[in-house]
Amino acid sequence: MFSNLRFQVVEQAFSKKPLDVKVPEGRPCEYFGKKVFNREKMYKYLPKDVYKKMVDVIDNGARLDRDVADAVAAGMKQWATENGVTHYTHWFQPLTEGTAEKHDSFIEHDGKGGMVEEFSGKLLVQQEPDASSFPSGGIRSTFEARGYSAWDPTSPVFIIDDTLCIPTVFISYSGEALDYKAPLLRALHAVNVAATEVCHYFDPNVKKVTSNLGWEQEYFLVDEGLYSARPDLLLTGRTLMGHDSAKNQQMDDHYFGTIPDRVQAFMKDLEIQALELGIPCKTRHNEVAPNQFELAPIFEDTNLAVDHNMLLMSLMKKVARKHGFRVLLHEKPFAGINGSGKHNNWSLSTDTGVLLHAPGKTVDHKEEYGQTKQNKEQLLQAHPPHIGKNLILLENLGDLPVRVPLHTDCLYRHLRRGSTLLFVPQKFHSLLHHRGRSPRRGRTGYQTTVLCKDHNGMHTLFFSPAIL
Repeated sequence: MFSNLRFQVVEQAFSKKPLDVKVPEGRPCEYFGKKVFNREKMYKYLPKDVYKKMVDVIDNGARLDRDVADAVAAGMKQWATENGVTHYTHWFQPLTEGTAEKHDSFIEHDGKGGMVEEFSGKLLVQQEPDASSFPSGGIRSTFEARGYSAWDPTSPVFIIDDTLCIPTVFISYSGEALDYKAPLLRALHAVNVAATEVCHYFDPNVKKVTSNLGWEQEYFLVDEGLYSARPDLLLTGRTLMGHDSAKNQQMDDHYFGTIPDRVQAFMKDLEIQALELGIPCKTRHNEVAPNQFELAPIFEDTNLAVDHNMLLMSLMKKVARKHGFRVLLHEKPFAGINGSGKHNNWSLSTDTGVLLHAPGKTVDHKEEYGQTKQNKEQLLQAHPPHIGKNLILLENLGDLPVRVPLHTDCLYRHLRRGSTLLFVPQKFHSLLHHRGRSPRRGRTGYQTTVLCKDHNGMHTLFFSPAIL
């Protein structure tokens, strides 16, 4: 009986046709960010002085005053109501591997027996959703589980259906993080502080270092009929039993192959909705395993990129149902074939426009980040106790006072080319890391960090134990 059902489901799946996708008027660049309260909308709906203050808040972390919050809330509400919005929600990411939202309408009593629509800065900036049933890692009792959501101005507000979604952090009454966004923002701040101090040795004009992220989302699409015939997929999002199919991925013929018509329609619909929400979808293709696919956007600020990935996964599930599919985001839904990865391509860049992970193109490396000797003088003035110990300028390997045991092959290649090396005081060891390796100790117990600048303008951070 069950086998007959599966054969019927397979037959129906092959007979299904792709849905017609309504394409908005204009080019994708014209409807990109249509449902996002981005800087273009801010400039249109906010007073000029409020717009300038909000840019300062977003770019420099300036304090957000209550008057500014009220003006921003008024502009957001005007834009939202013009787009048919009736509700708003603080959109956050609790420890449930998904997003959460509690919708409230704009209506309030007018004191005369009627209703008015209001949205104040207080409602925009902070709310207190019930947090009793969210995971907390056991840090508090259920009856004491007060949770607060606070607006993250660096991630733009957006519209889903008739609801204004406000990205927020989610914390406890005493400040513990109850979500994934708060720890991420703290980590990004720590990286900014540490990397900016290091950059000052090369360019004192650097005021901020930003982390960028370009993620790649792999996923499986399964016809809804076949999905419903598998209780394990329904309950766990992956298969728990069964045997290999007659043909899996041995020939690699699915990888980068022609996208099936139904899947193409799904991808087209998904990309249109994603672009309207400001998600810069760039790449789509077949992946290695059968019915496995990938979507990748252009890189963005890491915090915004993570929000967009969470939003996109939710959107994928919604659009897949519309096209008669179920999307599987589990990392290993099937045995014997590839799983789905979420590759994270990240980098660091300065506010002066320098990508710290990219080789430079300047022939004279001294022009890239200032004069090396000048940097040495600044170091000597800033850290006089380290003179003659672990602060020394080297022009080539032969200038080493004693032999340095190098454990990084890449560093040795730089030395052979006659690179300029700059040894940095020990206090900065906690700020630097190279491929997960910890610095080793030399015979004297000193740990030395090396900043290498070669003649092609490349700037790389290395750890090396020095015997000085």
